[in-house]
Amino acid sequence: MKLDGVTQRRSLLQRRDCLQAVALLPVLLASCSVRLPAVALEPPPAAVEPPPSAVQDRQGYLEPAAEQRLERILAKLEADTGYKLRVLTQSKSTAPELGPLLQEWNIGQGGKLRDPNAVLMVADRGLKGKLEAGGSFLRYEVGDNVRMQMPDAFWGRLQREYGRIRYVESRGEAAAVVTSCELIITCLRDEEGCTDVPDASSSFF
Repeated sequence: MKLDGVTQRRSLLQRRDCLQAVALLPVLLASCSVRLPAVALEPPPAAVEPPPSAVQDRQGYLEPAAEQRLERILAKLEADTGYKLRVLTQSKSTAPELGPLLQEWNIGQGGKLRDPNAVLMVADRGLKGKLEAGGSFLRYEVGDNVRMQMPDAFWGRLQREYGRIRYVESRGEAAAVVTSCELIITCLRDEEGCTDVPDASSSFF
């Protein structure tokens, strides 16, 4: 009986020691952990969207090489002179909302051209029968400074020569777009500007 009592007390002491060790475990773990200084996490910088290219061929009239060449010569025109020529091809089903596009191009606001040094050329066959009825494939919006270089008579003649069905059907939509752009660029680079347009039949463009 005496031996049983000693054994019992020893068992109680061992159990107490185990309980104390378990109770101290969180403290020991906390003392061993490495505390790093708090660092405020900054949000990543917002991605900057590049402006849309100067040529928006929504209707697919231009071959890739022709579109790239046109973009290059338009960029050089802007770098050399400050004049901006923007090109949009569209149909009723592919036409973008013009207001946001003009803002992204930084040439307009509220759906209107506001930049005095800008030209917007829109190539659109329109509703069925429009060209056959005498309508033009090409339409232009012109800034005030550009109009001083090329008056309204120039733009009206350009529409008639290169936007009417005779030229579009014989040469194609791409030729109408590219030739008009090249004529506009030539006149914008000329210090004296232009008041007239060469006949489409005799144009060397």
